Amino acid sequence: MSATHHTAVPLATTIIIIITIICPLADSYVVAAAHEAGSAAEEEAARKTAKYSNIHANHISQPVAGESLGPIK
Repeated sequence: MSATHHTAVPLATTIIIIITIICPLADSYVVAAAHEAGSAAEEEAARKTAKYSNIHANHISQPVAGESLGPIK
């Protein structure tokens, strides 16, 4: 049985979920994607974290990135 750590979120906090689906075959991701599965999604999540890093202190941003080779239906 593992212990779970919960962090309290103040009542006046807004949680922003940033969802991105990328194609690992795009020129900007293909080299990393060829070496490790999921690396393109991790790279994009890091970009989104940097992009939204200056959000007001009462906001929490959580990037969610996924990879797809085709349309999502």
